[in-house]
Amino acid sequence: MVGYHDLEIASLVEPLLTSVHAPIYDLGIKSISMLLQLIRIGQKKTLSMTLTTKLLIRKSCGCE
Repeated sequence: MVGYHDLEIASLVEPLLTSVHAPIYDLGIKSISMLLQLIRIGQKKTLSMTLTTKLLIRKSCGCE
């Protein structure tokens, strides 16, 4: 079993939940920045971004 967002509870339950850590705060900051950029440009344009995620392997995957 694997979770997403690496919520604090993932490290508290038994077995410890393997989780994907995504930088949610950075996602919000970059999204607002891109939205403001589109508003300033005044045109419909596709923007993209790439954020780094990490797989935190814990006992729920049977690996430990």
